[in-house]
Amino acid sequence: MASIILSFVGSQDPYSDTTHKPGSIASLVKHLLEQQQTISRVILLHSEATHQNAVDTQDWLSSEYGLEKSQIDVIAINEMLSQDPINQTLAVQEVRQAIDKARGYQTAQDTLEFNASSGTPAMKSAWGILQVAGYAPRSHVWQVRNPDQMKAGQLPIFRDDVAALKNEFDRKMIQRQIDSYDYGAALIMVQESSLASPAAIALLQYGRCRLLLDFDKAYEALKPYKKDYSQLIQAVTALSAKKLKDRIQAIPSDQSARKLELEKHYQQALLQEAYFKALIRLQRQEYSDFLVDLFRFLESVPKFLVRFKVGLEVPSSRERIDPAWQAVCQFQQGQLYAYLQSDRFQEKNLELRGFMNRYVLMAILSYFREFAHILPVIEKLNLYCDQRNDYVHGFKGVAKIDNQTEVLADLRKLLSQVTTIPTENPFDHLNQQICHLLDRTLQATGDSW
Repeated sequence: MASIILSFVGSQDPYSDTTHKPGSIASLVKHLLEQQQTISRVILLHSEATHQNAVDTQDWLSSEYGLEKSQIDVIAINEMLSQDPINQTLAVQEVRQAIDKARGYQTAQDTLEFNASSGTPAMKSAWGILQVAGYAPRSHVWQVRNPDQMKAGQLPIFRDDVAALKNEFDRKMIQRQIDSYDYGAALIMVQESSLASPAAIALLQYGRCRLLLDFDKAYEALKPYKKDYSQLIQAVTALSAKKLKDRIQAIPSDQSARKLELEKHYQQALLQEAYFKALIRLQRQEYSDFLVDLFRFLESVPKFLVRFKVGLEVPSSRERIDPAWQAVCQFQQGQLYAYLQSDRFQEKNLELRGFMNRYVLMAILSYFREFAHILPVIEKLNLYCDQRNDYVHGFKGVAKIDNQTEVLADLRKLLSQVTTIPTENPFDHLNQQICHLLDRTLQATGDSW
């Protein structure tokens, strides 16, 4: 790990005729060397008026501190800044070019050291401006006091980083992204900030994958931290089709009731997840995607009720179609199948063969009085599926969802028929975990503003 020093050259460099002591550049170099810090490069920016000061500073650093002259770049600043040294915009532009040059020397472990005590006020402040803007993430801003103006207890040389302010800016922006469940954008910003930590990155990857319904990748992202985040790990474990299959295969073949119970818990977890994901879609005003999630939810609820409350198989593979329909034909001595063939359903053209679509499943549910109160809710929400079809097949966007409060209330009614509704959105719990970790990292970075 080495330091690369960047500084404008002032009229008091390398030695002050006023204080009769070394100027800020020489003082900073000496300070870092005394801290056992390796200096790999020094970049000196000079105006027309300070050209000789720059040459003298190069000689001083070589003769007094043993730096090779080849390690010291002496660079003339833009003529416009040289003629107008109080122009802040020009000073920032010159500093950006110097930082770009320094990056050519910088390794992943090296730190840029900015001397903010030489040059005009505009030149001095340019270093802090670019640091707080995030242009130089691995950097320090240094101040060297005038030895004739020091007060008791003051350090002659000290770090004056404004990175803490940037960290707070970043923290607020990341908070907004997390509050809107935009884990992908938050992940990019965290990785580019000083708030990054392996655990925070893992939590954000977990959230992103979980929202994408990639539960196995969500599990793998957080697996190294499963002891710290056991609740989050358990949640995606319950949602993983692969892990469900592994658990079912481990159960003896004669324990079909136990296998069925595992499948039931799995489907309940999926429907809870679909419900909360729909809430997130509405909050983010992603109405088209919300309709897709709503469609998925409306197909899944009737399947669950027929499978686990009625007790009939809903085929998920072609080889199970015939056995499933045979069970329907035999149910209550054929009364259910006769009901499905009645005049009541002729105009709906029910397909009493093949896979069971939601209309067939709704017809089966209508045979039972216990579902009479819930079918109107399904039918009402089913009207939104027409909007979904326009979006998917007709390239039509969705600008709004009418009666959002009523739609959400109906979704809750359906979910309550399947399982209990958690009092907290699991993604809100995830957000709390991420924010807690970011706050800890922010505190560890040093003083806040």
